[in-house]
Amino acid sequence: MFLSPQDRVFQIEVTTQCNLKCAGCFRTVSVANGKWESRHIDVEVFRTAIEQTRPAQAIILQGIGEPTLHPHLPELIKIAHDSGKFQTISFYTNGLARSIDYYDTLKANGLNMLTVSVDSLTQPVADQCRFGTDVGKLLQRMVELYYTFAPNIQFSLVLSRKNADDAFNTFRILNEIAKTGQEPLVVMVQRMIMMSKDLAADYEMRPEDLAVFQDKIRLHEGAFPHLRLGLCGVLQPACAAQSSCVQTSTAQETKGPPLCDKPYYDRYVTLDGELAPCCVLIDGAEWGHTRLDAPLAELLARPAITEWFARYATQGHKGCKACSLMSALPADVAQRVRASCATGSPEPEAA
Repeated sequence: MFLSPQDRVFQIEVTTQCNLKCAGCFRTVSVANGKWESRHIDVEVFRTAIEQTRPAQAIILQGIGEPTLHPHLPELIKIAHDSGKFQTISFYTNGLARSIDYYDTLKANGLNMLTVSVDSLTQPVADQCRFGTDVGKLLQRMVELYYTFAPNIQFSLVLSRKNADDAFNTFRILNEIAKTGQEPLVVMVQRMIMMSKDLAADYEMRPEDLAVFQDKIRLHEGAFPHLRLGLCGVLQPACAAQSSCVQTSTAQETKGPPLCDKPYYDRYVTLDGELAPCCVLIDGAEWGHTRLDAPLAELLARPAITEWFARYATQGHKGCKACSLMSALPADVAQRVRASCATGSPEPEAA
């Protein structure tokens, strides 16, 4: 079984509580259906997971929820920092639940990277995309967070039909905020994941919408010199590779089902301390409800996990096909993974 010798990202869910109702969020849909419980990870479950995992380039304290609502987040960050296992300690935030002084405390405890989510800075559009957003407060907090964390800060925008046109106004404002910085500000843009047919009817980016957005990206070439737009997947225009303001991430085509690189390079742990393939495939049954309460290397060798990887290499997973976070495994690695499964011989870890 192929696995990287050092994990790229160790992601651990810390809370399922949130102060907003984002249209494309699994939490929002589940709350509306009466099928959601807001909980926080236990500090000792978190501590055990940190003790048992191996070093990674980054730890992200993130699941489906707003991390700053965890009552002991400063302590969790300090535990991660004091472990010495992670170069980067980070999470995504909507920036609206806490004061800037609170973020100063998090930084003092070891938080050294932050991603701020912003889908619109136009109140009527924000009301449709991220209900509960106070745009005036968010804009103030964005400026405060930029000056607190820059250059170790980036922004994230989830694109739908509701904010596709307005996104360029958001880029303009972010460009103004970033112009005093020494490095371009990264703004990651991904499509909204459609959680239901009703959501898709109002929000999904259709082929014609994607074409219009791609044309606008081309037309705005050079308009945002202080930004680096990270366009995920189908959002990339045909000329993206030559664009100075757009960073792209593409992978070679491979035979067989699409394989995401996250199960091979990253680790994900749920609120209950269970390992999962990624932040989308979080059903504990995927990996036999394997808790990270023993050395990670030992757990990854268990039959439930090795059998999952064998199935995944040859069959893929239906959850990956519609995922806007899909990051394809490089062709040469995918070929080695499938060859290993075909022969039954173990694939050595990558150097």
